[in-house]
Amino acid sequence: MANKWKNKQTYHVVHYGNKATRRDYSKVSSGLDLPDLVEIQTAAFDWFLRDGIKEVFNDVYPISNYAGNIRLKFLDYEFGEPKYSISECKYREVNYSAPLKGKMELEVMDPETGEVITKNEEVFLGDFPLMTPTGTFIINGAERIIVSQIVRSPGAYFDIESEERTGRDTYKCELIPSRGTWLEFMSDDKKAALGRILNVSIDRRRKVLSSILFKAIGLSLNLERGENAFDTTNMKKFLKALNLPVNSDVIVPEEEREFQNDYMLLYTAIFGNYEEVRNTLAADKTKTKNEALLTVYENQRADEIATIDGAITLMDAKFFDYRRYDLTKAGRYKVHKKLSILDRMEGLSLEKDLVSAEGKTLVKKGVVIDKELRNELRAEIDKGINCRALPFTHTFSHPSTAVMDTSWKNSLVGRILAVDLDGKTERTTLEMGTVLTEEDVKAIAKEFKQVTVYAGIIASPVKVTNDNVNAVLDYGSRMFEIGRVTLNGEDLTNADGE
Repeated sequence: MANKWKNKQTYHVVHYGNKATRRDYSKVSSGLDLPDLVEIQTAAFDWFLRDGIKEVFNDVYPISNYAGNIRLKFLDYEFGEPKYSISECKYREVNYSAPLKGKMELEVMDPETGEVITKNEEVFLGDFPLMTPTGTFIINGAERIIVSQIVRSPGAYFDIESEERTGRDTYKCELIPSRGTWLEFMSDDKKAALGRILNVSIDRRRKVLSSILFKAIGLSLNLERGENAFDTTNMKKFLKALNLPVNSDVIVPEEEREFQNDYMLLYTAIFGNYEEVRNTLAADKTKTKNEALLTVYENQRADEIATIDGAITLMDAKFFDYRRYDLTKAGRYKVHKKLSILDRMEGLSLEKDLVSAEGKTLVKKGVVIDKELRNELRAEIDKGINCRALPFTHTFSHPSTAVMDTSWKNSLVGRILAVDLDGKTERTTLEMGTVLTEEDVKAIAKEFKQVTVYAGIIASPVKVTNDNVNAVLDYGSRMFEIGRVTLNGEDLTNADGE
């Protein structure tokens, strides 16, 4: 009897996490197991080793030289075995790491003959620290942990502040990227003579008028020889051709600044005829696109001599180069959540019929959008319907590509091909960079199920008449890029057939 009770085990072993074990003498089950408290860290690091590193490399590569004839491409990567185990690293006071090797391809093109020479090679990139099963790192033999910090997610943020003395509200908007330039827009009504204006702060530098930034991006003109910068007739015709509203009441007859009335018409047509827009333009002393570019450059590089080429390079690097400016997935989600048309259309009525990507009428004009209808329209809006081209400097374009179904005929009109199309007919044999017309889309849909187009850029059709031809060709070439000219669906060509 004594031996029977002596051999009976009065406890059971409980495992906690991947390493720790405990003896449990309780007779009643505890019910819930202790969770793995470091699972978030270990799972995140496993994802980083598997997918995250590749995303980082794809953001950096390919690397090209200034002439563009030499490119270094990233193909793949792999980790070697750690030199020492965890216990050996602690004893030897070294890092617990593994060698990281990348598979690269060097592509060299002969500028004279066009011959391309490629060479593949494995490159040692360095020793990469590894995480232990307990969520720590071994650095110089000492066990270290990563302390998580709470930071503001990339995205768009809006706020209203009320001044205690005056009781006036100040409106603020911040556009925060994961990598790149911070933009902060804020209203200012301290200049009582003008009323409320809109300022912008770039990278937390000195505030400038927001219209200066928009002019630098492309919503502006440069004075040409023999041009009358005070005549608004052509601007009115141009806006009508673009199907934009013409607010003639914003014109100031005695205005002495060049293009000022043209800017009043242009900005109120695009942003709306708001007092803040008019007041900001009235306070803006810059007249041309080049002046706006130099003003932004001086704001960011006060200790350097401003040049047009330097200003264009600065603008491109700060806002449009995807390698230097990136919202990431989280930032794009937050921006879409705040600024997407889907999240701003609830409670509003349609100005005109809403047509689907396939060309069917979804909602009639005048219908008020409720929450249920908005959710039903989400899939159609995501297909890229109702997009419109706005003035923009083509130098700043760095478009990515997207694949679209050819059944989305309404969404494909105005898109720009990102690859050559080799069809069976002349209509479906198109070069990369071709602006798709309605006739092209109908023909392409008969032979192809999908096409690759540039995302982020689109062309809007403009009907040219004898009355507006001069205005359309003048302002169209200065604020847009004229992509294609057609007559009755056929391209207009010169004597050489180009």
